Amino acid sequence: EYYVVTVAHGMLGDCSNTIVWTAQKWLTPCRDIVLIDRETDYAILRIDKPLDAEPVSVGQVIPRDRQWPKLLSLQNKIFYTGFPNSIGPLTISGRIIGFSENDYIFVHSYAWSGSSGSGVFSADGKFIGIVIAVDVGQTVYGVDVLEDMVVVLPANLILWDAITGGQ
Repeated sequence: EYYVVTVAHGMLGDCSNTIVWTAQKWLTPCRDIVLIDRETDYAILRIDKPLDAEPVSVGQVIPRDRQWPKLLSLQNKIFYTGFPNSIGPLTISGRIIGFSENDYIFVHSYAWSGSSGSGVFSADGKFIGIVIAVDVGQTVYGVDVLEDMVVVLPANLILWDAITGGQ
């Protein structure tokens, strides 16, 4: 079985309206939506085997419990590859700068529309989460987008049991 983890706010309609495409522009249809959590803002999709991408085992790239404190230390470097502003794929780096009270990760990096759903990885290749938003702040001039403060949903908040069956 093959899966894609992405943002729930990017899911517009059912699986029949969704395709996944890789860096080589191969299109892979969505087979079904395994889980969609609009509150936490992620979705897990089941797809056919991608033609030009090497899938990774979730167990190999998700940090183990004891690895989280080290991987999520302040100023640790991260990377994500996405399609910011519909350009890409581009690989962008950043650094962890803080955490919200509900465990979301704040990263000093750059993201724009199209970055949402990008996998975020540590410098040693561990999957630490997905880009879900840029921060928005209130200024004397109104609402201002802070495109250099990126909000990441940590991978440990994803219900992996939906695909692993609790194993």
